[in-house]
Order: sequence, then structure tokens, then C-alpha cells
Amino acid sequence: MSLVTRPVIDVASVTFQYDAEKALDNVSFSLAQGSYTGIIGPNGGGKTTLVKLMLGLLLPQQGTIEIFGKHPRDARKEGGIGYVPQRIVQSDAGCPATVYEVVRSGRIAKAGSGLHYSECDECAVQQAMVDADIRMLKDKTIDALSGGQRQRVFIARALAAEPSLLILDEPTTGVDIHAMESFYDLLEHLNKRHSMTILLVSHDIDAIAREVDAVLCLNHRLVAHCGPRQCTDPETLSALYGPRLTPLRHHGHA
Repeated sequence: MSLVTRPVIDVASVTFQYDAEKALDNVSFSLAQGSYTGIIGPNGGGKTTLVKLMLGLLLPQQGTIEIFGKHPRDARKEGGIGYVPQRIVQSDAGCPATVYEVVRSGRIAKAGSGLHYSECDECAVQQAMVDADIRMLKDKTIDALSGGQRQRVFIARALAAEPSLLILDEPTTGVDIHAMESFYDLLEHLNKRHSMTILLVSHDIDAIAREVDAVLCLNHRLVAHCGPRQCTDPETLSALYGPRLTPLRHHGHA
């Protein structure tokens, strides 16, 4: 007898709008444990809104979202979701905190409001720095790091909570090509070696097509939930961006 595995993310008929502007229109999809999925689409197409809904920061006006079978807010509070926000690498460039302090802050949900870090918390912090390959940087301040190094610090911060799901919203903004190559290698390692479910929002269609296993093509509605090759088809791109619009394409990571 086969066992039915509950999806990690289950989005059912979700609609959300800001005042008179509809950001998402009847969006439905599900993602399985261990999947590595990209989200592409035009600016203003609803990608970040969808991320906020999956984190429980916004509530759908129609439809439902479940993460691990729970309300997104509950899943996030329990540490099941690791999140790397948009432009975090740039916005925290002047932070005087050390790498270790930033990564350890990712344990707050587990340590509780008293911030009494246990041996278990310390082990998780150390493992997150090992996984992100930043242990040699632990005593440096964030403002002394390159964009690529800061990127790894904030991924380590997300990993410190020991999540089963990692959501990254345009995480390569502000980093150079070499750092992007290292970044995608890290995500592949987390997905393949640690069976972590990864959801990656990006404008870099070429990288998405190379790196992920499936793609959500989003422009207010779900244009396609497809394989990485199909997302680069002219027909799919035309439906997603419009026949006269050209999406951003990069050629860096082999």
C-alpha cells in the first residue's frame, strides 16, 4: 500500500489584492518535500506578495495556504521556514554585528523570548555556519564582508532555525558573478545532500532554468507550473511577459 505524502506547500485558489489592484488571481499549486522550485515573472506580477502570503505576513482574501499542513504563521513561528528577504545583502551592509551574532539571531524562534541559548542552539548555529562555509568569518563584522559573503551569512542565519523549507526572494541582488556561482552551488548542496525544499524567486531566467527542478511562472495568475526547459519557451515567455517585453537574461553560471 502506497503512502500519500502531504505537500510542503499547498496553495489553493488564492486571490489577493491591494485596494483596487489585484496582485494574485486564483493561484493554485503544491510543492513536494525535497523539491527545488523557481518563481519567475515580471515586476509587479505578484511574486513577493506570494512569498509574504506563504510566510503568513499577509492573509489571502480568497483561498487557502498551508505549509506542512499548518497555517503559514504557525509554521514560521515553529522554525519550519527559513527566509532570506529581498535586498538583505545590501540593506544590512553597514551592520556592526559579527557574523556569529547574526547567524545566532536565527535561533530566536527556537530559543524563545528569554534568549537563553542552549547547547542545542549552539550546535545548530555552528552547523549552519559549516553548511554555509562561513566558520572562518564568524568573528568578522557584517560591514567588513563582500556581498557574496554577506549573502552566505544570511543564508546561514535562515539555516540556524533548522528549517525544512528555505524561501529566498531575489537573493542574488547586489552580488557578483563569482559569488552567484558559489551561491547556486550552496543551494544545490542543501537540496541534494540535506533534502531541503527550496523556493527561489529570481529575475534570472537562465539561472533558474539551469538550477531548479520546476518553475512557477507568475504574472498575477499562474501562467505555468512547468519544467525548467519549458519556462524558456517563447510561447511561455510571451504569455508571462507579453509579446513585446524581454525578460532579464544572464549567462554566468555554467
